[in-house]
Amino acid sequence: MGSRIATLLMVTTLLAVSSQPARGDTMRLFGSIDLGLAWLDDSADRFGRFSGFDESGFSPLADVSVERPRQRPGDWYLRLDGARLGQSSRRLDVLAERSGRQAFSASWREMPNWRLSGGLTPFMTGPGGRLVLPGDWQALETTAGLPGEAAGFEPVEIRSQRKRLDLGYWQRFRDRWRLSVEASEERRDGNRLIGAIFGYTGGNPRGMLLPAVVDDSTQRIESRLIYADPSGHQLGMAWTASFYRNDRSSIEFENAFARHPQWAAGTGYPDGLGRIADHPDNSAHQLRAFGSWQLGGRTRFGADLAYGLMRQNDLLLPYTANEQLQVTEPLPVSRLDAEMRTLVANLRLSTQWSERLDVVVDYRFDDRDNRTPSLAWRVVGADSQDQRPPEDTRINLPYSLQRQTLDLDGRLRLAGHQRLVGGLSFEREDRDDFAEVAQLDEWRGEMGWRGRLGPDARLRIDAEHSLRRFDEYIGRAPFRAGRLPGTVEPEAFENHPELRKYNVADRDRSSLRLRVDVQPTARLSFGLGGRYHRDDYADERFGLERAEVRTLTADFGWQLARGLTLSGLFASDRYQAEQSGRDWPGFAPQLAFDPARNWWASHDDRVDTASVSLAWHDAAFGHRMFSSLGLEGSLDLGADFVNVRALGDIDVRAAEGLTVAPLPETSSRRRSWAAWARYTMPSGWRAGLRVEHERFRSRDYAFDSVSIDSVANLLLLGRAAPDYSVTAVLATLGYRF
Repeated sequence: MGSRIATLLMVTTLLAVSSQPARGDTMRLFGSIDLGLAWLDDSADRFGRFSGFDESGFSPLADVSVERPRQRPGDWYLRLDGARLGQSSRRLDVLAERSGRQAFSASWREMPNWRLSGGLTPFMTGPGGRLVLPGDWQALETTAGLPGEAAGFEPVEIRSQRKRLDLGYWQRFRDRWRLSVEASEERRDGNRLIGAIFGYTGGNPRGMLLPAVVDDSTQRIESRLIYADPSGHQLGMAWTASFYRNDRSSIEFENAFARHPQWAAGTGYPDGLGRIADHPDNSAHQLRAFGSWQLGGRTRFGADLAYGLMRQNDLLLPYTANEQLQVTEPLPVSRLDAEMRTLVANLRLSTQWSERLDVVVDYRFDDRDNRTPSLAWRVVGADSQDQRPPEDTRINLPYSLQRQTLDLDGRLRLAGHQRLVGGLSFEREDRDDFAEVAQLDEWRGEMGWRGRLGPDARLRIDAEHSLRRFDEYIGRAPFRAGRLPGTVEPEAFENHPELRKYNVADRDRSSLRLRVDVQPTARLSFGLGGRYHRDDYADERFGLERAEVRTLTADFGWQLARGLTLSGLFASDRYQAEQSGRDWPGFAPQLAFDPARNWWASHDDRVDTASVSLAWHDAAFGHRMFSSLGLEGSLDLGADFVNVRALGDIDVRAAEGLTVAPLPETSSRRRSWAAWARYTMPSGWRAGLRVEHERFRSRDYAFDSVSIDSVANLLLLGRAAPDYSVTAVLATLGYRF
């Protein structure tokens, strides 16, 4: 990090030196510096998930802002901003701009992301990033009775740190041309949670949760050349490129379990080794040409065309990491040579049809042509099975998609500051023959009204309805296309033939939105809003049948006195859904047609949020208090309170052929308050104090009472749901010059 920050400071210094004022002039600098300490009374990872302020004790605070205005036309304007420089989440920005003709910008970001803590794992990161077990590890038959820490387990945290550098430059020349270039590099270090298995049927798999190492980077560059003339015509070209690099091609791990009798020899502990391919290196390029033209005084036409190319050609891993397994047929290729070509065209015609009516027509063409080779692969089951026979060969399916959308929108201005808006649209998707649905059509219509309800209130209403239909749903299509011809029966299936994916199913969608804003006095305003959204899948197949979202919001702002403001917000979101399915064992496919094995699930989730804020700027009693002490200055005060509660419930029901048990309700609650004060003196010195407290409680059956050995054939981390109460104090001393 130090080298990159040093680079930013060096660039700023060079620009400042190159634009020094002439002899006799004085360089004027404005800005502020704030230094301080932050104290946290207890460690709480979730509290500092994105800020990095999560460990108990003291940590430094540092904010800086410096700017140098122009001394005369043609001079450089310089600005440097740094925030939270003493924390894990920090930012440093530099801007240099000269008279609207030229500018350079640079930015450095560090962004932590906490995922999980409190778990235990026996795996340690060994040479080359391989996850290894302790030397005295005893092979597990199952996890039953596993003693946890006594077995050599170590605490594990899942977190990562992103470091990002952005550089930008633009220049305007000959008044009508503008060239800009932006480049960035983002580096990510840390680890992530991944599941790994040995075994290949419903009866013999053994699984482990692994803390896999993360070490990758992404570079991105974008350049634009734009021409604009006074008549309103604009033309431009742009090139964008992205390059992803992963320093690790795979995730290798030792098998913590003893060999199962159905596994091949040498696949259990201590010889068994598993390997998972990590994200491959890849690149993406896009070339754009765009423009807009004024066609007369009331009509404008715009076009945006983009061609993209995405490639991935990393060296493929062997079928298995275990050399003891019998692999008679090698990979069909050593590199996949994956390629996706995209073509996107956006056309827009907007016109003022009359003095009161505006009309906009949009057309979008989106083609994603996947040219990745479709090859036959002789599968090895999870590093624990000899290569399967030819009839079990799998074929990768490179999905392509073409989508066309036509939108017609209008806005009619009525008397009394009222407007009527509406629109119609049609969208068609064409997919590959091996997709469940080859063609999908959707029609959508919307209508809205905006206007006033008297002198103090405004109302907004929007309604929308859409219908989505497919030509034919063939659930077996991907299953058959992924197998060699003749190796599966025409009526064979993997998922139930009556199960359909909700994103390509027939759907009726309706939504209604309402918003009222009222300002009865100059000092008081409040608003009410609501939204209702419903999706219906009424084709009597298994899957998602209905989904509803209800949202209610209320907010207000009240200026109680000069400089004293009270504001608040309440929001309630509720999500309900119904889904259905049929359960059957894989060894008895005939039971897939037994309605006595049907099940239904009703989901009901609700999140309520309430917050209140009080801010008092330049408090009057502060003047009196400081005057009595012989001091001058202003006092700003504030307080915030936030309460968030989330509840989740899933009610599962089943026909007589199945036995189900109720699922526990999940809940979480976060209560937090903060109080702050800032004293500012006329000389520019200022002092700030902020106290925060947060209480978080949760109940989640996915975490609670789930220990390392809760599942016999799965080695878990034994972590618990977040539960903490912390207090933070932040004190700063600053100077504004």
